[in-house]
Amino acid sequence: MILTNSFTFLGAVLCAAASWGDSDDVYGALIGYRFLMGIGIGGKYPLASTIRAEGTSSGEHRATEVAKGFFWQTPGVIAPYLLGWILVASFGSEKNGVDYRDVTELQFRILFGVGALPSGLVIILTWLQFRGKERERVGSENPVRVALNHPELWRKLIGTGGCWFMYDFVYYGTALNQTSIINNVFGGDETIYDNCWHNIVVAAMGIPGVLTAIYQLEAYGDKRLMSWGFVLIGFTSLLLCASFKYYPDNNSLNFALFCLLLFAVNWGCNVATYVLPIETFPAEVRSSFYGLSAALGKVGAFLGGFFFEPISKGAGGYSSVYGVCFLMSLAGVAFSGAFIEPFNKGVLFKSKEEEEEEEDDEDVREVKRELNLNV
Repeated sequence: MILTNSFTFLGAVLCAAASWGDSDDVYGALIGYRFLMGIGIGGKYPLASTIRAEGTSSGEHRATEVAKGFFWQTPGVIAPYLLGWILVASFGSEKNGVDYRDVTELQFRILFGVGALPSGLVIILTWLQFRGKERERVGSENPVRVALNHPELWRKLIGTGGCWFMYDFVYYGTALNQTSIINNVFGGDETIYDNCWHNIVVAAMGIPGVLTAIYQLEAYGDKRLMSWGFVLIGFTSLLLCASFKYYPDNNSLNFALFCLLLFAVNWGCNVATYVLPIETFPAEVRSSFYGLSAALGKVGAFLGGFFFEPISKGAGGYSSVYGVCFLMSLAGVAFSGAFIEPFNKGVLFKSKEEEEEEEDDEDVREVKRELNLNV
């Protein structure tokens, strides 16, 4: 955790302080530094969830506790827009662009630099949390060897990774093009100031979605939450597809439906994809297969971000974009039904001490059975 956050911290600092030159030089530097950040961010998913799962106390629902930590991603998505809105308001809502190059440059460097603070804080807190503690290895076997000896794990990976791929295709394809979609709704001539608060309002729709999913997780279980999450995303995407096709100039309707889509993508699938690998894979390969699942999700995110823009500029426009989202959601429903195993809802996670006591009790029962047979 310290290592991955160090990558993120360093990448954010370099984006703010070491991106100089003409436009091509700055853009190339940012690509490299953001790649470094991506390595760190990619490592946080399996590590944060695994650490939270292993730290769950007796009597707590493990998946729900892991999901509570995941909740903070949504406020984190809002934070850059909020900081950008504050920066633009502080320097003057109209003082940006080529005519105010120094001000604009300072704003983007502050925006990148502040991004290093959360990772720096996590580095310190992680070191304090585990300082002086002996961390016991769950298993000493090589994760690859364990996986090769248990082919049933690969089928589970198809479920967790495949659903994550389809979900991130829709989520990141929508998120990365959120600004252009909002411009399409409100008009492309809005200011950066207006664009920031529009994005704050839209991104905030994810908060009730995540909270609702966390509340329902213990009652409904991971698989049902995943399946119904895809159903809601597909239904909302279908409404948006029809709205942009038949009512392209109805900005109020399109904006309302887009907010509903943001609620949908932050509801069931968002939480389920994060907690499912924790529930699916054994401890010996949990973090490794979690990382593979998340990596497949990011492949979907890349493809969604890459294809959404050319699709939106085609003949069908945004109607075609949400038609693709609808089809991807149908595939997600099929995948979650075929490859994800249901979990007993409401089952409490047992502490290590309780598991050891159960093993001891089983040994005692085995001895008694042998004695009875001898008698």
